[in-house]
Amino acid sequence: MKSLQKIIIRSILLTATIAFALLCLNIFFFIQWLIHQPQDLSPSNGQLHEISNGLTLSDHGFILDTESEALVHQLFSFAFLIDPSGTVVWEMNKPEELPDTYTLNDVASFSRWYLNDYPVWVWQNPQGLLVFGNQPGSYWRYNLGMPEVIIGHIPENILYALILNLITAFCLAILLGIWLYRKLNPLSRGIADLSSGKVIELSTRGITAELSKNLNQTSQILNEQDQRLKKRDLTRTQWIAGISHDIRTPLSMILGYASDLENNLDTYQSEQARIICQKTLEIKNLIENLNLASKLEYEMQPIHYEKVYFSPLLREVAAEFINQGLPDRYDVSLKIDAESESFSLSGDRQLLKRMILNLLQNAAFHNPDGCLIEICFIINDDNGLFTLSDNGKGFDDNTLKQLNTPFTSVPLEKHGLGLIIVRQIVKAHGGFIHFENRSGAYINIQF
Repeated sequence: MKSLQKIIIRSILLTATIAFALLCLNIFFFIQWLIHQPQDLSPSNGQLHEISNGLTLSDHGFILDTESEALVHQLFSFAFLIDPSGTVVWEMNKPEELPDTYTLNDVASFSRWYLNDYPVWVWQNPQGLLVFGNQPGSYWRYNLGMPEVIIGHIPENILYALILNLITAFCLAILLGIWLYRKLNPLSRGIADLSSGKVIELSTRGITAELSKNLNQTSQILNEQDQRLKKRDLTRTQWIAGISHDIRTPLSMILGYASDLENNLDTYQSEQARIICQKTLEIKNLIENLNLASKLEYEMQPIHYEKVYFSPLLREVAAEFINQGLPDRYDVSLKIDAESESFSLSGDRQLLKRMILNLLQNAAFHNPDGCLIEICFIINDDNGLFTLSDNGKGFDDNTLKQLNTPFTSVPLEKHGLGLIIVRQIVKAHGGFIHFENRSGAYINIQF
C-alpha cells in the first residue's frame, strides 16, 4: 500500500512540475516571438509623417518626392489625399471601386480601421487628410482601448495569473492522483492478496478492466494449481504413512522372532539372528524417518510446543545413545556451559530429541572405524548455540553443498534422511543450522 501511495504522490508532483514547466516555456517563447518579430510589420507614425512631408503642392499640382514614393510602394498598395471639402485631390494606385468624394461621416467611419474592407491608415496633412491602404485580407486592424489604471496593474495581474495557473495545475494533479489511487488501489490490494495465496476477484470495469481480468484469471489458475499440489502432497503423505504402517507390522514380527532365535541358537546362528535384528531395526528406522520427513516437509507433522530446557535434554539423549550398546571405538564428549543450564525454548521435546539422536547416529554410522564425538552447548548473545563435531572423515563436497542449500529437499546420496530430518526440525523451531568440515564433520545449530 505504501508503494502505491508513493507512486500517486510522485505522479502528482510530476504532473504539477510538467504543467509549471509548460507554462514557463509558453511565456518564454511568447516573449521571444514578440522580441524577434520584424519591426516594420505595421507602418509607424514616423513613416506616415515622412510620407506626408514628402507630398507638396506646386503650380502643377501635388508632387511626391522620390524617397516618399518608394516608401509608399514599400508599405502600402495605394494612397490618396482628401481635401477639406471631401474630394480626392491626389491619388496613387487608388482602387477604382473606392469613391472620389467623402462625407464627414465616411471619414469618421474609415479613419479607424477599414474602408470598404481595405485596411487603411490616415494622417493629417496641411492640404487635407492622407489615406494609405492595403489589399483586403493583408492586415488585421482594430484599436484596443483600456483604462490606464488597468495598464498600470498588468505586472501584478500577470503574477496573479501565474499563481492561479500553478494552483489550478496542482489541484488538477491532485484530482488526477486521487482518481488514479481509486483505480489502482484495488489492483494493489489484489496483488498483495495474490502474493499471500488468497483468491481474488477484482471488478472488471473501468480503465483497469483488462488488467483486473488478467489478475483474476491468474488467481484462479494459481488457486487450481495450489489445490492440485495440496491434493498430490496429501495423497503422497497418506500413501507413505499407509505403507509405513503396513510394513511396520511384519517387521515387528520378524524382529521378535529374530530376537528369540538369537537367544536360543548356537553362537554362529545366534550371530546371524543378531544381524537380522540389526538390519530389521535399520529398515524400521528408515521407514519412520521417511514418514517423519514427508510430514515435516509438507507441515503435516503436529508440533506439540512446550517449554524445553535444552541442556538436560542433551544429557538425556547422549546417555541413551551410549547405553544402547555403543562400541568402545566411539567416544562421546559432552561440554555444557554453566550459563546455558537455564536456557529454554518453546518446541516439541520429542522432535528435538530426534534431532540430537539423528546427529549422533549419523556421526557413528559414517565413521565405522570409530571417532570422537564432541557435543557442546553455550549461550551466545542470548541465543543457544549447539555444536556437534567428530574427528572422522567429514562430508564430501556435494553433500556439504546440498546440506547448506536452504529449503532443498534433494535426497542425500550418503547421509539418507537423517540429516534432512534434522534440518527440517531446526526449521520448524525457527533455528539456523550450518554444516562444514573442520577436523571432521562440524554442525552448528542456533536457536
